[in-house]
Amino acid sequence: MLIKIIGCALLVTATTLIGIKKSQRLYRRRDFIKDFLVFLDSLATNIRYSGDELSVIISKSEDPFGKAVYDSYRKSEGSFFERWKKAVIKISDGYSLKHDDKQLLCSFGEKLGITDVEGQLKHIELYKGLAKAHLDDSKKDITEKSRLYKTMGFFVGAAVALIVI
Repeated sequence: MLIKIIGCALLVTATTLIGIKKSQRLYRRRDFIKDFLVFLDSLATNIRYSGDELSVIISKSEDPFGKAVYDSYRKSEGSFFERWKKAVIKISDGYSLKHDDKQLLCSFGEKLGITDVEGQLKHIELYKGLAKAHLDDSKKDITEKSRLYKTMGFFVGAAVALIVI
């Protein structure tokens, strides 16, 4: 009987932790999109005032998204867009991004650097607006699903534990 109680306690703990991990994924997505917005602001400023090549601007980036892109970017070969796409795929795996988020990042990189300075700045402004919509979506997901994941984890474990006992 003592083994059953210990097993049930471990089961409830495990399912609760799974719910907490699922909830944390929502926060990681939100934080990633915030980092992307900071990157866009920094990129716009550097494009406007530095006159450096795009890869140099990205290499000087101080924000987390820019550093992650540059680390992945410099380790791959191909055109700027191919390298950008590989970087996005590599860094987005750990942030629980939705398919739409990945598409946003890839489409941003596809048109980046192919126009003049004003065109690039307009491109960045467009994607800042789109990223803000994704940020609002991630915040909505947090308010709707975060608590649900945590409580469902606990209650599923508790229900199974009651059945076992």
